[in-house]
Amino acid sequence: MTMDNGKGDDQTEVADISGNYKGNLVVSINEHPADPISQVISITKSGNQTSQVVLSLKNFSFGGQLVGDIEVPCMVEEREGIQSFSGQKNLTFTTPFGQLLGTLPTSVNGTVKDGKISMKIGVTVTALEQVVDVDFDGNKMTGNESSEAKDFVLLLLIHQLKLTQLFLLFL
Repeated sequence: MTMDNGKGDDQTEVADISGNYKGNLVVSINEHPADPISQVISITKSGNQTSQVVLSLKNFSFGGQLVGDIEVPCMVEEREGIQSFSGQKNLTFTTPFGQLLGTLPTSVNGTVKDGKISMKIGVTVTALEQVVDVDFDGNKMTGNESSEAKDFVLLLLIHQLKLTQLFLLFL
């Protein structure tokens, strides 16, 4: 369905994918995956259009240090009952550790079908020469489930933990 947004631009209305999604999140650093953790990811509408959303991942941590909340605006398209979303943003954080990491180019790509979400978040951590890929698969919460989920903690493999510790020694 196409709607006029009052500005002369047509906006395509798609199925509303906003809500909380609970599932398993797997973090890979430089292509080395960690064990899955339980996580809740939120998608909220950005304005009045369902074709514009913001993906939120609360309490993003790296190497046991709080970085901050990740929020990336995304555009949503719908084809044959599947909603695809994607977006990118250069993130900066206000926490002490987040400031040390500098600007983090971040991309989000995913799909939602029948309340099931599958997505990937890609983060480039230039300061540590690492590429972080986050895979998330989950289901839309209906309100009856517990919203408890572990903070988003990047579980580092031993050699990656050593890199972080080495970086912290230079502080």
